[in-house]
Amino acid sequence: MRSSATIKVMTVLLSLFVVVMVAYQVYYHFNEKRDTVEAELYTYNDNVTGRGVFVRDETVITYSGGGVLEYKYADASKVSKGSTVANVYESEKDILNVGRIAQLEDRIAELTRAEQPGTTDYIQPESLKSNIDAKYKLLISASIDNDFETVKKYENEISQIMSIYNLVTNATDSYEGAVSSLKSELKKLKKEVKKPKEKIDATDTGYFVSYADGYEATLTKEKCVNLTKQQILDIVEGNDHVAKPPNSAGKLLKDYSCKILMVIDNDERVVSGLYIKAMLSASKEAYNVYIDSVKDAGDGQSIVILSCDSLDAALVSERVQRIELVFDDYTGLKVPREAIRFNDKKEKGVYVILGQDVQFKKIDIIYEGDDYVLSKNTSNEDYLLLYDQILLEAVKSGNSE
Repeated sequence: MRSSATIKVMTVLLSLFVVVMVAYQVYYHFNEKRDTVEAELYTYNDNVTGRGVFVRDETVITYSGGGVLEYKYADASKVSKGSTVANVYESEKDILNVGRIAQLEDRIAELTRAEQPGTTDYIQPESLKSNIDAKYKLLISASIDNDFETVKKYENEISQIMSIYNLVTNATDSYEGAVSSLKSELKKLKKEVKKPKEKIDATDTGYFVSYADGYEATLTKEKCVNLTKQQILDIVEGNDHVAKPPNSAGKLLKDYSCKILMVIDNDERVVSGLYIKAMLSASKEAYNVYIDSVKDAGDGQSIVILSCDSLDAALVSERVQRIELVFDDYTGLKVPREAIRFNDKKEKGVYVILGQDVQFKKIDIIYEGDDYVLSKNTSNEDYLLLYDQILLEAVKSGNSE
């Protein structure tokens, strides 16, 4: 009996061994001997990046010097000739007091409006709450975009609605006590605050910027076309040590347009007469720019001059900014060039392994790199599909379908 049982066990083990060996041979034949690569999604970003020098026609605004400046306009704001762009105070405390006075006056006006007859009579709490929720979402969106002016706007609007909501829901009976206290603080501050020692007015109509860096007189739209590669690089790297103008309070831009100078590696896509998009390090905005000229600068590089007809705080935040010239992004299935074949119909494609079979699949090329191409990602089974096993080695005609 033992001998019979032993023989049965040995027979089972031998059978399993044979099955494993056959399975291994099949796997080895159809996989290990095949040099393959899996079709995966790949994105090629076709953009050109570099650092750009912003050039405008600018006039420095000066004052007598000393003191602390309180600016009345945000950067890139349009101002009229003679309008006050800044006040000069003796100390920062004076400016803080001026700011607090403005806050108190706004709050008093807000609470007074909330208590006006008829304001709360016909308003439902649900409507107010819905309005608060909607404006809060807008505030969050503006905050994410670093749009602080809009954030402030929605803060004020939400505060006003909340003041009304508190009355409507009887959270408070009256703002009389609060207004009285605010007026008392306001009166005290107005006695303490000193008047500005000097007012700084715009010398002409233009767009205001709150800093001057010393390039205003030398770096103009007319002169910038003659700058050499080294001169541009010196500005970019800060190697020319230009001194800031003394007693400057900012500057005025003649108009909203500017030139942008870049030194980039030669790129056949960057040609004069072309409109493209540009992204800046200081903004999430995409700006329309026009390529004025492309001049060979030697050593495989070019001087590129762009024109931009937009103006906002981000565009004037710095003289030199990192810029990305936006061309197309391509996303598709990455195919090694060595795997590309032609079938009997002269169609371009690749051979893929499907189970135990080798099958030809067409490719729809959307981008060509040096050693690979990107094929359009599709669900058409006649074409290469995501995760297909691409055969790299040559295929004999008798092995394909």
